[in-house]
Parts: sequence; structure tokens; C-alpha cells
Amino acid sequence: MEKKDVLIFDAQSVRSIDNNGYMHVAMTNISKATVNPYLGSEIEDWQDRGLEPDGIYYGLRDPDELQKAAPTFNGLPLLMNHHDIDASVQPKDYIVGSTGTDARFQNPYLQNSLSITDEKAIKAVQDGTMKEISCAYFFTPEWTSGDYTEGGDKIHYDFIMRDIKGNHVALVAEGRAGHDVVVADSKKGVNDKMVKTKKNAAFEARKKNLAKDADFIKYMNDDKLKDGLTKAVDAVTNQVYGKETKGIAKDTAIDGIIGTFLPDIDGDLKTALCTLLSKLQGGDEPPEGDAKVPTQTQPTPNVPKTEPVPPVDPDDVQDDDITGGDPLDVIDKNSPAYQAGFKAGQAAAKDEANKKIKEAQQLNKDSIDKIKSEIKEQIVADTKAHYKTLNDAAFKVKPLVGTIADPLAFDSAADIFAFALKQCGKDPDKYDKAGYAGMVDMLIESKPVFSAADTKPIDKFDEQTQSIFDRLENIE
Repeated sequence: MEKKDVLIFDAQSVRSIDNNGYMHVAMTNISKATVNPYLGSEIEDWQDRGLEPDGIYYGLRDPDELQKAAPTFNGLPLLMNHHDIDASVQPKDYIVGSTGTDARFQNPYLQNSLSITDEKAIKAVQDGTMKEISCAYFFTPEWTSGDYTEGGDKIHYDFIMRDIKGNHVALVAEGRAGHDVVVADSKKGVNDKMVKTKKNAAFEARKKNLAKDADFIKYMNDDKLKDGLTKAVDAVTNQVYGKETKGIAKDTAIDGIIGTFLPDIDGDLKTALCTLLSKLQGGDEPPEGDAKVPTQTQPTPNVPKTEPVPPVDPDDVQDDDITGGDPLDVIDKNSPAYQAGFKAGQAAAKDEANKKIKEAQQLNKDSIDKIKSEIKEQIVADTKAHYKTLNDAAFKVKPLVGTIADPLAFDSAADIFAFALKQCGKDPDKYDKAGYAGMVDMLIESKPVFSAADTKPIDKFDEQTQSIFDRLENIE
């Protein structure tokens, strides 16, 4: 059963409150056709298939399958966080409403209306603490790999989800996708890293191009410019990576950076350097300042300007065009020597163009491969850490509530601790989440161990234990 497919509510305007105080959401996204990472242990028959329990496998939530599944998401219970539920298991304390009967698939989203009937849940939605939706459903994995195109990007998947059937929908603080489902349905931290990694890769590519720029090479060979220009490039690099540069503010404009490290230059030279560093920074135009961007980079005053030699048409070459030196014969463009030279020049130009194209393609491929590798490594690390945190919390509360069969049904360790406190007769909403773990420790030390068969909450603590919780309520 998948329990972490997350999408955010639609705009506030689709919500309404009726005379009973119930909240109704006219229509909202509850799932999306995309590729998601899954732990091997989350996939049906993972042991029989020889999957690693903590390995990462990418599954495609196929749009056609999601469209067929739409009716199975009608009339489902709406829960506060995920809990196992079916006709025989009803976590009534966590049921806060239901989905509507108008589920539909509007590519790429699965949508439905909602009714929320619990006061605490309504307030949590309104104040933003539980504003995201997380679907739970069954599916059958079909182990066919391929690539799925989303947002212009091709995303590789290991299996396709077939026979999707809804089980319940949950309100959560933060689900797998965060506020915007993008590549790999990852958490916000992974999304942020992906955006940052792409930005950094693009910058590094611009930096490599700058190092090959003829004007930049020329300036770096000038002893009067080299040291200051190097520091200016380092300052721009620090800005892109969000680091401090001694002597300037993080938001210093390009002309300000040039003015700091090369204070003695102005005019065309300053304009040219601003142009180069603006391109390195990633902007089409340089930052505002007294230096304007020219259409072409001008040379430094103390470096002779080298004009490109225009191509010569032999028909235009006449004896009287040449002044000084020895007389030259008129070039015969039909001569074998000319024809051979002309063809050789064409071939050389074509080879150079093809070489540059291949270099650009390889640079782009290397950047993309590096980004994919870093993102996958981060997803694996984050998923393992989350899995371990939930299992550690479940083990910790075992003396109070017995074995929790599925720790992944909870979104965080705090939710597991809150569940244990509630089972022991304490209202976790009265305390700060940061104190849940300590409260669980005190309960374990103060009370005998309870088995999983104990279903009644604790009615009363001994006088000493009760005084501890009374004092917690006074903490500010």
C-alpha cells in the first residue's frame, strides 16, 4: 500500500464552511501521474522478487492507470495522518471527513472534492499546519522499465503501477511531494537540492566557457588586471553559491565588484569586464551601474586591438590594389592549387564546428549525469534516514503500545510519540512536540510495560508521575 503520494490543496477560494462548521473543498488535486522513488520494502512481493528492503526503485504512476482508478477514490475516509484502515480496522480518533463522489482525472492530476468535519482538522488546514493531502492506495507493480517525459525532461522508471485502487486520503503536514510535485515526487529538501544542483552545474559550464573566451584570456595575461580580475571572478562565484566575500556585500552589483577589486579602471575596459562577469553570473544584462553593456567587448587600452581578417574574393584582387613590396600575380580561382586550398579550408571549418558541437553536447551530458547521480544519492540517503527515524521511534514506544506493525504509516517520529501518549491517556496537543520523546521516556520509567493487546487508555497515573505532567503544562 502506498502512503506518501502528496499534493497540495487548490486555492483558498475553493473552500467553504457550512452552517455546521464543516469545511467543504470543491475540488483539489489528490494525486499525480509522475515517477516516484520507493523503498523496496514498500513494493508488493519485494522479498520474492529479491529487492533490497532499503533500496530505491522508481515507479511510474501511469496516467491511463490513474484515470481508470479515479472511481476508487470516491467516498474514502479522510484521516489526520496515515493509519491502517479498512472495514474491520477503524481508527475513529483520526477520521476527520471523507472524499466526495466526483473524482476525475485531469491530466496529469487526479482530483476530487473533500468534506472535513473535525474542528481540529479544519483549524489545521486553515493555519497551514496540515494543509497537504496524501493518498494511500494499493497497486500491482509491472516490472517494465522505460522513460517518462514530464515537463520536457525524461525520467527513468523501473516499474509501472497497475490496478491502482484507493484506500484512504490523509491530511499531513508534509508529504513526499511538498508544495509542488516536480521530478521524482521528492520531498522539498530533495527538490531544493535538485534546483540548486542544476543551477550550480549551469554556472560551472559558464565558468568553463569563460576560461576559453579570447578576451578573458587576454585580460588575464595582463599583469595589471590578473590579480583583481581573479578576485572579481571569485566574488561572483561566491554570490552564485551563497557564500561571503571579504570586503563586499552578498548583493553587490557587477560594476561594484569590478570597482572593489579593480578600482583604477573605467570607461571601455570596465564596460568590457562587466559584460564578461555578467555572462558568468548568468544574467543577460549586467547589474545597473555607471558601466553600460556594449554590443561587443572592447579591448583594453594598453593591449593592441587585433582586427579579424575578412575573406578575400579572388575576383576582387587587382594589381593596383597592392601598394608597396614586390608585385603579386593575380590569383586564379580556377587553378588546382586554389581549388585544393579552398576545399581544405571548408573541411577545416566544418571539422572545427563539429568539434565545438561535440564538446558542448558532452558537457551537457556530463552535467545531466552528475545531477541525476547526486539527486539519486540524496534520495537514497534521505529515505534511509527517514525510515530509520520511524523505526527507532516505534521501537522506543514498544513498552507502552506494543509492536507497531507499520511505522511507515506515520509521517514522523513525533506522530508515533503522540500516538503512544494518547494511548496512555495524555493529550499530546497540550504539549510541545519537542517534549514528546521525553514524556515517553518518563512514562516508560514510571509505569509497567503494556502489551499490544491493551486497548484501553491509562485512566490514572501515580501521584509522582502525575505531578511531572502537571509541571510540563506550566512550561513557557
